Amino acid sequence: MAGRAVGEAEGWSDPLGIAGTGETGPGERLTPAQCRAARALLGWSVERLAKAVPCRRDTVEYFESGSGRPRPSTAGRLRAAFETAGVEFTDEEEAGVRLRTAP
Repeated sequence: MAGRAVGEAEGWSDPLGIAGTGETGPGERLTPAQCRAARALLGWSVERLAKAVPCRRDTVEYFESGSGRPRPSTAGRLRAAFETAGVEFTDEEEAGVRLRTAP
């Protein structure tokens, strides 16, 4: 795997191994704290989230620990999995999560 960044084969695009914000697109982001909080709200394990995305368990663990960031497509799938399960992201001044309420 010469010439590849650490974790590149697992869906990572952060060659320096530094924490990122998990930008997924204009106006959409997913922070490690939001990922952990959303999992907690749903009662999901790392394995359950990885299966829902789908991605490797390591991808979720590295992101949640702040050790790296997933590719934008993977971050988008993480966020989409949570939104499909009923999580709403608050991307105002302070990023957060909450369960969507029924209308």
